[in-house]
Amino acid sequence: MTGDVQLKPDATHVWLVALALVVVASGFSRTAAAQAAPDLDPRVAGLVGQVSEARLVVLLKKLESFGTRNTLSSIDSPTRGIGAARQWIFDEMKSYSPRLRVAFDTYRIAK
Repeated sequence: MTGDVQLKPDATHVWLVALALVVVASGFSRTAAAQAAPDLDPRVAGLVGQVSEARLVVLLKKLESFGTRNTLSSIDSPTRGIGAARQWIFDEMKSYSPRLRVAFDTYRIAK
């Protein structure tokens, strides 16, 4: 067999990235609040200082509500599985700013 295989990122990958960002942002938020080191970029410190632990909890609970992160779960259900989580993440990111370009990527991997 010859040809290309298309690999589309699923919500599992996006969820893992989102979770990593949440963990990192939460840690940075506490670190920035605990120490106001003079060598920190004030723009970055200001952004990190705006991270809300309560908002992060809301985001994680929403991701949990999709019930499964199994890559074989439904991609068509609007309420359960990786398809629903992927679409929610997409819509959530689009809502942040009209200037933010949000799209699903398609990756082609040669056999």
